[in-house]
Amino acid sequence: MKLLLLLTVFAVIAQGIFAAPTGLQKKEPEEKPPPKKPPPKKPDSGPMTKKPLAASHQEPKDEEPTPGAFEGDMMLTEDQLKKVKEAIDDLKTGRKKRKADINENARWTFNIVPYEITPSSSDDAQVIRAAMDHWEQSTCLRFEPRTSSHASQLNHNTYLSFIKGDGCWSYVGRAANGEQQISIGSGCEYLGIVAHEIGHAIGFHHEQSRPDRDEYINVHFENIESGYEHNFEKYDWNEVTTRNVDYDVGSVMHYGSHGFSVNNQPTITTIDPLQMHLLGNREGLSTADITLANLIYECDNECSTTEQCQNGGYHNIDCNCVCPPGYSGDLCQDVSGPTTTPPCIQRLTDTQGEITSPNYPSNYDNDQECMYLIEGSPGSSIELTFVDMAIENENDCGFDAVEVRTDDISSIGEKFCGNTIPPVQISSSNQMLISFTSDYSVTGRGFRATYVIQGGSATEIPTTTPPTTNPSVIGTCGGNFFENQGSLASPNYPSNYDNDQDCMYLIEGAPGSSIELTFVDMDIERNSLCSYDAVEVHEYDISSIGEKFCGNTLPPVQISSSNQMLISFTSDYSVTGRGFRATYVIQGGSTTDIPTTTPPTTTPPTTTPPTTTPPTTTPPTTTPPTTTPPTTTPPTTNPPTTNPPVIGTCGGNFVENQGSLASPNYPNNYDDNLQCVYVIEVEADRRVELTFTDFSLEKQSECSWDTLDIDLGDGVEVPMKMCGNEYPATSLVSIGNRMELTLKTDRSVNDRGFRADYRAIDL
Repeated sequence: MKLLLLLTVFAVIAQGIFAAPTGLQKKEPEEKPPPKKPPPKKPDSGPMTKKPLAASHQEPKDEEPTPGAFEGDMMLTEDQLKKVKEAIDDLKTGRKKRKADINENARWTFNIVPYEITPSSSDDAQVIRAAMDHWEQSTCLRFEPRTSSHASQLNHNTYLSFIKGDGCWSYVGRAANGEQQISIGSGCEYLGIVAHEIGHAIGFHHEQSRPDRDEYINVHFENIESGYEHNFEKYDWNEVTTRNVDYDVGSVMHYGSHGFSVNNQPTITTIDPLQMHLLGNREGLSTADITLANLIYECDNECSTTEQCQNGGYHNIDCNCVCPPGYSGDLCQDVSGPTTTPPCIQRLTDTQGEITSPNYPSNYDNDQECMYLIEGSPGSSIELTFVDMAIENENDCGFDAVEVRTDDISSIGEKFCGNTIPPVQISSSNQMLISFTSDYSVTGRGFRATYVIQGGSATEIPTTTPPTTNPSVIGTCGGNFFENQGSLASPNYPSNYDNDQDCMYLIEGAPGSSIELTFVDMDIERNSLCSYDAVEVHEYDISSIGEKFCGNTLPPVQISSSNQMLISFTSDYSVTGRGFRATYVIQGGSTTDIPTTTPPTTTPPTTTPPTTTPPTTTPPTTTPPTTTPPTTTPPTTNPPTTNPPVIGTCGGNFVENQGSLASPNYPNNYDDNLQCVYVIEVEADRRVELTFTDFSLEKQSECSWDTLDIDLGDGVEVPMKMCGNEYPATSLVSIGNRMELTLKTDRSVNDRGFRADYRAIDL
């Protein structure tokens, strides 16, 4: 997706090659980061008086109407305005316009733009120079302070003059003789807005003026303020210069979603709802902005190579190809480059699943803008149930909020914040859009919600799926599974897994048992040898290489030859998918019926009375008579004495009735600079019992270096901190049905870490 460049007289670029004056050298731009928009200031003293965000959607300042400007911020000459109106009329009437004249004066000759910053703009000089540097860093354009020699050197006397005028506006292309003003008014002093106005000055028009825009966006004329509809008209192809660069909703030259809105409803929506966040980009140039500028100004002429960058790539100042997202290679020829989709922009099509705010259950970050689109088959509806809510509170949810659009996903929905669980949300169609936004300060745990897609043409769940209730599966990067049956899934499932994953899932039954594994969903990057991303099943010897699977074809049912099965999942540096989901059943063995509330004991006979009093006639062989139990006997709540191996992970969600967890690399040393969150959650009417079997963290008197924090839940504000080699001699029991452990390590000194077993108990 790329962008539009319209030169002053539209497609009026000289096709010839301009030779640079003798001695003109390409200048290396300074590598200084562009300034960022500062957050709103907080009060210096007294109670915080944080002001909610305005009720209306905030659009880029350059879209505010400026007297005499066309489309909000473009100043046009009489000839330019005439040609624009002709282009609009030609598209409406379908009349084929005569071929446009080529006007070489539209471009800045020798790719040099002389400029001056007037005294009225002196306070904005830093951001103006940063915006010019931003263009220079990625193109062959050079912005030079105006001198008396420029006129003879460049064969014209035009220069940009930055002023503090009324609003943000610029002329289009090199349009004046002598001074050509460009206004950076109040509220326009941000890098992206200044870069936008400079874009006009070098020849760019607004992206949404392209005649092919209807393939990418919808324009809602019913929401546009009367008298401003002409700002959204399209131009004829004869007046458009695109150089085959694709349309770009994320261009710095594109309108936002609510420009010139009369009713706070969107005037532009993207065909793909998940691209809405790209509209109105004023952070900086997109890849397509840069690509088209380099094509128009023939920047490749400065490179000795004759090989062109492919797939929308462009040459940087070192003549190396810079590839757009999704491509890599010397010439951007490989479809394997990293993607740039934010992790909280998700499309969910599984029949059921879970969505959470970023970092959940840890606090979300400031300045978040997330969108989750749930899509079912035609005729279906979506039911969304919130199960946790901790979002900064405000009467109108004007600070941070989760918004649910159950009807028209292009219109504003209902907002929720605070700690009150919202009612169940049901869509009126097969789509539901959930957005989450946070402002510049104050965060919380966020939200967690589950969804189910009901009805439609694909309501039948495959027969390989576990019980018809189909409980949600929380994807993890590895884990240990000892229950008689259960489910496992790749990280983030049903959302896309991350790059560079290395996860191991160990399923272990009682001696003599076997394991049957059934895949019910598979969406992993395809390769003939599954050498990119893959799930590997070790069904015979877990220490040997297993069989790899990838792509979208469900593997056959896997049956182990012993009581252990190891599943590994790996992903490389690029291209991800939904991942996998599988169910398993442990069959046979000496403990085929494991009670759901108690982990396996040694060998309790079936005639044993209540577990609190072992029978005196046939006591277990490993336990002394109940009359004088030795004080060193481990409590019966401990896991089996065989102590099965545990694969250490950096956090995860544990929802089985029993299991084990361990620090990363366990029993080898954990790494530096970790923050791993382990969440154990059982049925609502039960509790979590946790028993440590090994513990060795860097020791410090206040546990301020490496530490394991334990939150027992339900109002325990200060979690227990542990470090060193000492850990509770007895089991820990949660207050509610949830327990959270957080492992934090600093930049030096590490140790073996920890291992613990848990189970669900009744109180």
